[in-house]
Amino acid sequence: NLDKVEIIFVPDADGEAAVSEKIAEFEPEIAELRQEIEGSAMLYHAIDSRSVLMRDVVAIEFDDANGATIFVNSRDPQQ
Repeated sequence: NLDKVEIIFVPDADGEAAVSEKIAEFEPEIAELRQEIEGSAMLYHAIDSRSVLMRDVVAIEFDDANGATIFVNSRDPQQ
C-alpha cells in the first residue's frame, strides 16, 4: 500500500547537460522502470491521475512510511 505519492518535476532536465547525460546513461533502466510502473495499477494510476506521461518518468524512490516519490522530466511541452 502507498499512503502518499509525491511527484517532483526535475526542472529543465533537457536543458541541463548533467541531468540529460544521466538520463541517457540510464535509459535502459529507466525504460524498464516505466514498464514496471505500467504493470502496477497503483503506481500507474497515481501517475496518470496527475496527467504525467509515462515517458517523462525518470526515477522513483520509496520511503519507510509507505510513500513514494516519483521524479519526472519536466520537458517543455512545446518540444
